[in-house]
Amino acid sequence: MTTRRTALQILSAAALLPALPRQGGSQTLDLSIRLTAPPLAVAPMGVFLEAVPAPTARAGSAGYPAAYRPEFHEITYVWSLLDEGPMQTPEHLVAAHRRTDQAMGPFIARVFTTPGRHRVAVEAFAPDGRRGRAEITVEVGDPARAFGPDGTIVVAADGDFSGAPGHHPRNAVRTLQDAFRRYKALGVPQVQILLRRGQAHVPPRDRALQFRNQSAHCHIGAWGQGPRPLIDLTQNASGLFLLHPKWDGRALVLKDLQFRGGWDPTTELWQSAQTEAVVATRGNAALLLHNCREEGCAVTVNSRPPSQQTGVRAMTFFNAYDKTDFKDFLLLGPRDEVDVAITGCRVVQNLQALNGGENRAVTSYNIYGRNAHNFIRCSARRLYVASNDIFMRHGWAMQKVFDNPAFRINRNNVPDMRAVIARNHIEGMIVRDTKGAPVPMNLLIEQNYIVSNPTTGRAIGLRGGAASIRNNIVLEHDTPKPPRTGAGFRGFVSLAREEGERATRDMPFLVYNNSFILLRRDENAQHGPGTVVTSEDRFTQIRESNNLLWAPALDIDPTGDGPLETTSLGWDARYRGARIGWARFGKGRLPRQMFPGDTLLVPYWTDYFDIPLGPGDFAGQAGRHAMIVSIAGKRRSFDALSGDVDIRFEAQGVRVTNTSPARWPAGADFILHCDRGSTPSAMQTQYAHPPGTIALYSPLPGAGARGSARGDLIAAYDFLGRLRPGTWHPDAPSGDPSRGAVEP
Repeated sequence: MTTRRTALQILSAAALLPALPRQGGSQTLDLSIRLTAPPLAVAPMGVFLEAVPAPTARAGSAGYPAAYRPEFHEITYVWSLLDEGPMQTPEHLVAAHRRTDQAMGPFIARVFTTPGRHRVAVEAFAPDGRRGRAEITVEVGDPARAFGPDGTIVVAADGDFSGAPGHHPRNAVRTLQDAFRRYKALGVPQVQILLRRGQAHVPPRDRALQFRNQSAHCHIGAWGQGPRPLIDLTQNASGLFLLHPKWDGRALVLKDLQFRGGWDPTTELWQSAQTEAVVATRGNAALLLHNCREEGCAVTVNSRPPSQQTGVRAMTFFNAYDKTDFKDFLLLGPRDEVDVAITGCRVVQNLQALNGGENRAVTSYNIYGRNAHNFIRCSARRLYVASNDIFMRHGWAMQKVFDNPAFRINRNNVPDMRAVIARNHIEGMIVRDTKGAPVPMNLLIEQNYIVSNPTTGRAIGLRGGAASIRNNIVLEHDTPKPPRTGAGFRGFVSLAREEGERATRDMPFLVYNNSFILLRRDENAQHGPGTVVTSEDRFTQIRESNNLLWAPALDIDPTGDGPLETTSLGWDARYRGARIGWARFGKGRLPRQMFPGDTLLVPYWTDYFDIPLGPGDFAGQAGRHAMIVSIAGKRRSFDALSGDVDIRFEAQGVRVTNTSPARWPAGADFILHCDRGSTPSAMQTQYAHPPGTIALYSPLPGAGARGSARGDLIAAYDFLGRLRPGTWHPDAPSGDPSRGAVEP
């Protein structure tokens, strides 16, 4: 990957004031752009663009740890780019969040699909009145010229190559694996493999296609007319592509493809073999997945750190990617030296998918047959998630069935991690977690529409670092408190204490100009909406300002911020209730020693909703059932699918037969997990999001929040990207700004 910066308008560079804001001022801000591009600059091409203020504007603010980046949080950046038309793949986005000619944030990511020279400009506005501007040219190559006939391989399963792009005759093959063999043999610097549209292409069953010692960059796309070419993974047990560390510094682009696996999220059963990632990366390559569709698969990209560093920075881009009917992540990335961008994607689970099971211990014993995870679990040096449509069915945390993050940011000891989450429609939580020692990071959560989980009691959960949370609309609807899930409402933003590193707690948390809409009634909320941020002690720099709080159905602790505009945006939240795949476990102690061949009848129990279960509630003998027995002080799992236990559903209970070679001792604790699989519970519609509640909730005339924003922490722009009146921004119109995410 290449990094380039341009310095324009080298002007005076007065220090950025840590206090926000101060009206007026005519000083200028020294600003440049740092461009990070892939090693092959050919369309489609993903780049990172970072606004870089002068060093004198980047000093740590007084009283904050050095890891705090004031230029990240306290300067507003507005980007102007080539307009390639609105983003089409996300379903649930307002028009302003589909725009491709404008973006906001200290850094952005962009996928250029049009060859040529593209000018990109950024303007920066500091609260003390300074402003600056910088421009850069991004050069994007034409694939027709970059590859040429010698570097073009065409694939047609039926052997009909009429109308194919220009290629050498030896580069016409009938299978994907033959194309890969040609790729390795060509000896040119870059190769494109084009699959014929409207046809299915089957990769090898037992071995991934490996990028290892090849010297050429590779684009894999489509040719001809019709729907995207289908790569059928239903018989593939090893994943599709593997990027080896020996391939570091090269680029792989997957574009205009469809991937189909065999996972059925409505039964939580595999219909075929595919269980691995579509792409597994083990080194530092540049990866772009553009305009692809995926259904019935597990992890899309599994990005693991290499065993040794080679000095090359990895990049992973998803753009206009559509993933549904999935088992696991769009991205699993326990990485540090990597830049990750996810833009214009739709990651939406099947609306009838199961919510997983009721106890996470199921996966602790290698029984992994459920809708397991979510959007991403990722650590990165830079993470940019913008203009995506995200919906999970909350199957991640099985102890509390619904309490599932839409995505989880892991830090994994990454120094100076920065993340921007902007302009997304998110149904679920945002959670930042820690693996290893706490490390400071800087996070911006801006202009998102967040529909909270039915029973989570929060929308954003963070652990240390610095965070700016502004211009978000957060909606929590009125659901009953289900059993074993605790309080119904505990605040919208939750800060949990992080042990060890004081610097992660002493960095600022700035929560301002958000609209928090609480539709709960008194009986479903533990306390009123007066608490936006709930935190454990030791957090010293929490600042809340100009948030709109509206709880029209709550009698206690009224806010007085209504009336608000509640006209629906034209779509509804997708969550229509809970469906549980794994039954609530039956547990007890073995009444006698069970030798191989011995049986035990376990009486039926009730499910998560305290509904009695019976023979018709389970998937039958073929389901993924398990008996977990404590033997010699250690728990061992005996899985029905592996033949270690036989499960029969009889009228009075579950007949368990020990078919393993092990002896189960008398008095041993046991837990019986039973898969409901093809006979899941009915939809529990009392947890559904009601229709017509997705609105902007802007203040109407007479609203308490209208024109009442005060203090030194006011966002210059609102949820829709419009300048707020009367703010420190030099171009702000006259008038008084309102509280909340959306100006009237």
